[in-house]
Amino acid sequence: MTANRQPAQFSRNLLVSVVLVVLLAVVFARYVASREAVERAYESRHRSFLLADELRQSGDDLTRLVRTYVATGEPAYKQHFQDILAIRDGKKPRPENYWRPYWILMLPGGLAPRPESSQSVPLVELMREAGFTEEEFQKLAVAKANSDALTQPELEAMKLAEATGPEAEANRRRALRMLYDDQYHRAKISAMQPIDGFMALVDQRTLAAIQSAELHATALRYLFIATGLGLLFMLWRTYAALRGTLGGSLDEVHAEIARMGSGDFAAGSQVKADLQDSVLGWLAETQAKLREIQGERQLAGEQLRASEAEFRLLAEAMPQIVWITRPDGWTTYLNEHWMDYTGLTLEESLGHGWNKPFHPDDQQRAWDAWQHATATIGTYSIECRLRRADGVYQWWLIRGVPVRAADGTVLKWFGTCTDIHDLKVAQDSVTRLNAHLEERVADRTAQLEAANKELEAFSYSVSHDLRAPLRGVDGYVRMLQEDCAGQLDAEGNRLLGVVSSEARRMGELIDDLLAFSRMGRQKMERSAVDLEGLARAVFEGAAAAALAAPPRFVLHPLPPAQGDLAMLRQVFTNLLSNAVKFSRRQPDPVVEVGSTGSGSEVVYYVKDNGVGFDPRFSHKLFGVFQRLHTEAEFEGTGVGLALVQRIIHRHGGKIWAEGQPGVGATFYFTLPEGKGAA
Repeated sequence: MTANRQPAQFSRNLLVSVVLVVLLAVVFARYVASREAVERAYESRHRSFLLADELRQSGDDLTRLVRTYVATGEPAYKQHFQDILAIRDGKKPRPENYWRPYWILMLPGGLAPRPESSQSVPLVELMREAGFTEEEFQKLAVAKANSDALTQPELEAMKLAEATGPEAEANRRRALRMLYDDQYHRAKISAMQPIDGFMALVDQRTLAAIQSAELHATALRYLFIATGLGLLFMLWRTYAALRGTLGGSLDEVHAEIARMGSGDFAAGSQVKADLQDSVLGWLAETQAKLREIQGERQLAGEQLRASEAEFRLLAEAMPQIVWITRPDGWTTYLNEHWMDYTGLTLEESLGHGWNKPFHPDDQQRAWDAWQHATATIGTYSIECRLRRADGVYQWWLIRGVPVRAADGTVLKWFGTCTDIHDLKVAQDSVTRLNAHLEERVADRTAQLEAANKELEAFSYSVSHDLRAPLRGVDGYVRMLQEDCAGQLDAEGNRLLGVVSSEARRMGELIDDLLAFSRMGRQKMERSAVDLEGLARAVFEGAAAAALAAPPRFVLHPLPPAQGDLAMLRQVFTNLLSNAVKFSRRQPDPVVEVGSTGSGSEVVYYVKDNGVGFDPRFSHKLFGVFQRLHTEAEFEGTGVGLALVQRIIHRHGGKIWAEGQPGVGATFYFTLPEGKGAA
């Protein structure tokens, strides 16, 4: 399916149409505002003329009223004269609609033609609020000032007319002449001429404002009409583009979609070749694909039904119980093994009937495990007891896994029930056997503790009871050697020396035996040990005690270790003493100490080039009182290497030896870091 240009053209036309609608609304709003501006210009022109005419009319009314008062002497006309001045100066409220004829309608003794308003504003202030230009206002101000100046002769004329006495009539005629003479007329002209100039300025300004507003409104009217025509044109183009995009009318598209929505994917109306990329063209293509998908679905449905049949055959052939549930735990399938074992019918087991055979003590546990599995979408696994058809409960392992859709949602759960009753019985037997073994271990431990106590008592006895007779034997021998040496022959003195030597040897054996016994019970104090410095110090002590010249000592760098300093000192003391002892008959004796390996386990070694040993008897090296050389050849008790082995084992390491007769011997031991027995 390829995209055509119609949707893009429709979108552009629609966007332009929307822009034109917005522009049309803006132009219309501006046009309405321009018409209001025209109205305001007319209103300003009218108000300006009214204020100017009020100033002119008030001057004419003052002239008329003062002449009438002088001619008639009626006080009401004087009062009207004073009212005009008070209203014009803002000292008295203005009558409503004051711009209409007012004073002409006033009669002596009559009521005012219109009621007064609440407005008391000087005429000059109203003119200022009207927005006159400075030039216009100046002319009005001159007219107002000249009009106010004209009131002075008018007041003098009224005062002259009010005079009494023999000359009253002459004064009245004189007052009338003052109001009609050339001077008064000139003063009147000086008040009216600025008003005429103001009227000309206002007429010019307001007429120009009206013409400008009218011109602006006319331009907006033409723009509004042009925008409307453009909008109509774009709407027509949008409709044409929409029809091209749809490939037909909206009714045709609606009918086609409704038919597809009802599931009818049969071939619809034919689409023209140039409208293949329209909505109707796409719908026709979609219909073709849906028909294809529908055929594939039918084929897939047949294959699924065949697969389900195969699954059922496989499930029935499996030795386990097979079950399927919905995501909410509603059982939809159980194979025949379930019915055979539980004795329930399929109808009784479907839904939530699967929990009926569960042991009462296992029902809540099984339900909690199911809730956890469905909440976490993990594997459901539990061991529980199920009731057999004859009422006997047996152990089963129930496992289930979620079957997911492509988007990860759970469609159903598939699981099995496996008979583990025999395995559980065997496990119970093993558990009981382990409990019995633990009891036996506890008994043996108690026996071992008792034996250790007996050994400790024996060691105490050896230490105290055997040492005293040996010290006595050695003492008596010395006494005989000192007191009776001259009475004994050479053989007697030799035998006394042998007795003394054997007594001391027996004491050394007892000391070594006690040290070996205590090593198994001695508390370890672990710390970081500098083995290189320790080996150097021990060798210096062994070399100083050597019976012959000390051997050449080769000490390689040794990594530090974790262990008991005193015990490790005993290890190096025994190994280096043996190396010095067994290499002393060599013309160039050499003793070498080094290490191999790294990390969690380091192998240390002590090597000499002495007499060596036969590898066939290497298993005897670390036994108590085991010697590969006679005491006549090399002194010793045969306990030192056994003591070394016990110390290394307590540190969690191991020890072994390699050697050849006449070549030398090498003793290896390991000290695992951070490990070892207590």
